[in-house]
Order: sequence, then C-alpha cells, then structure tokens
Amino acid sequence: MTQIAHPLKLYLHSEFPVIMDSEESCDGEAVCGMPGGIQDRRMGENDAEMEELGRFAVDEHNKQQNTLLEFAGVVNAKEQVVAGTMYYLTVEAIEGGKKKLYEAKVWVKPWLNFKELQEFTPLADSSSGATAADLGAKQDD
Repeated sequence: MTQIAHPLKLYLHSEFPVIMDSEESCDGEAVCGMPGGIQDRRMGENDAEMEELGRFAVDEHNKQQNTLLEFAGVVNAKEQVVAGTMYYLTVEAIEGGKKKLYEAKVWVKPWLNFKELQEFTPLADSSSGATAADLGAKQDD
C-alpha cells in the first residue's frame, strides 16, 4: 500500500483548529511563526485598526491613571492569537509637550465586542533614547 503525504497540516490551538499549507512560504520569511506565537504586524501608512487600538490604549491609560497623555501614533505593532488577539503596540504619545514612547498590550475578542488594556508602560529613557525612526516608523517628509 502506497502512503500519500498530505500537503496540509492541522494545528490545534485553543478551541480553534488551524489548517496550514505545508508548502506555504510565509510571505518569504525564513522562519514561519507557530500558531499562538507573537508575530510582527505589517502596518500600512494609515493602518486604521492599529491607530484605533493605539488611541484606545492611551485613552484607557489616561482614565486608569488620571493622566493627560495625547495620542500621537503607533510606531510598531505585533500580534498574538490567544482567545482572541493580543496586540503589542509601541505607541508614541505627548506628555507635557514632549513625545515619549510607551509599550501597550491590548486584548481583543471581536465576537464578544471585548477590548481591554492589559499593560501600558513607558519605554526606558524614551525621551533621550530610541526614537520613532529607530523603531522603523515612517517619518513625515
């Protein structure tokens, strides 16, 4: 009896099975991410979804900490499939007239209309250290 190799692989993650083509090139990436792993999010010039999540993170932080940060933009984003999606954002916000960088973690379950800020922390020495350009953000010309 001849055994035929099937080109599809089944990965079980959480409640949802994921079927992937074993020949898939992962958009030319050298290493494909595992289901559930943190993946870079490719952001377009005006990625409305990431902008909305970044604005949500700043607004929620302001409510929770009684601060007045002003959202300036999202400079980097990663995502992880969990029970929903966990977004890891590098957010630029203005505090006291100075732009600073923050790391925000936002958990989203769209089917439940659920969105929650998990973490919001300043990047160490972001006022004198890494800039948005250092993180790969597109600069205005």
